[in-house]
Amino acid sequence: MSLNKETREAAKYYLLEQIESQNSSYVQKTVDAFGITRGAVYSYLRNMEEEGILKHENRKYILSEQSAQFKYDRSKSLEETEIYEKDLMSFFEDMDDNIQSMWEYSISEMLNNAIDHSEAHEIIITVVKNYLYTSVSIYDDGVGIFRKIKDYYEYDSLDTAIVELFKGKLTTDQDNHSGEGIFFTSRIMDIFGAFSDGKVFSHNNYRDVFASVEDKDFPSNGTYIYMKLSNFSKKEIKEVFDAYADVDGGFTRTSIPLAHIYPNAFPISRSQAKRLTNRFDSFEEIELDFNDIKNIGQGFAHELFVVFNRRNPRIRLTPINANETVQRMIHHVIS
Repeated sequence: MSLNKETREAAKYYLLEQIESQNSSYVQKTVDAFGITRGAVYSYLRNMEEEGILKHENRKYILSEQSAQFKYDRSKSLEETEIYEKDLMSFFEDMDDNIQSMWEYSISEMLNNAIDHSEAHEIIITVVKNYLYTSVSIYDDGVGIFRKIKDYYEYDSLDTAIVELFKGKLTTDQDNHSGEGIFFTSRIMDIFGAFSDGKVFSHNNYRDVFASVEDKDFPSNGTYIYMKLSNFSKKEIKEVFDAYADVDGGFTRTSIPLAHIYPNAFPISRSQAKRLTNRFDSFEEIELDFNDIKNIGQGFAHELFVVFNRRNPRIRLTPINANETVQRMIHHVIS
């Protein structure tokens, strides 16, 4: 069976994705997905090896990688724009404009945090790029992002600091920063994780995050930021901003993944709901994502959807991805 050029390129891309995900059956899966022969798949593999996209290692194919690491002494004057343009921009110049914009914004925001807030002595940036994806990690040996937020706001725990990060508009320098960088960067990237003090902040499924960085030896101090984005992403940075902005461009909406806040038990109490609603008055609409939340307590639901709504009529709470059990409880307390 002869494939047209578009389908042939799709088959090659699919094949590369299977290899990237370490699926050992990448040949057979491509055969099954596109109805082609194993000989055709092996021909694609040889061609991509000749092009330098793939390489043979330990009797299997893996994607070829380009990587580099840059170290910066924090005691010297550092400027995120200068670092990006001098050391990092060249990795993205062959990509579409939308991807270049997302990387420039995300790297600049995360690097600015390390320079301005971390109290670090050293910053290390690592870039790894293959045909499908590029990842950038930024490590600083400073105080740690969650601890910095906890101490500044006098929160009772590092977990509380992480909960507040999910909402956005959180900064330890309110005079000079909006607190939007980590929120939007975590939404722009395909995979994003902030690691510090043995804890993680991410909007992604935690299994996906740890699978992406499983070979990393996380230091015990400081902050490790991991970002990964498809080299063929169709996302536009403006679309990400607009999803959380009003008609005037203000950051008025947010979305909170409740399963990341309550990973080991379902939320049941009024006190949990009260802690959750801290700083809700910074927004006009809050999306509460109940994906993977199997149940909620009556007190939790009543405090959120009755008590809070009565006290804050201008703020709209919107539950999404709620299963039938959670929906029944919300309807029960409202009615």
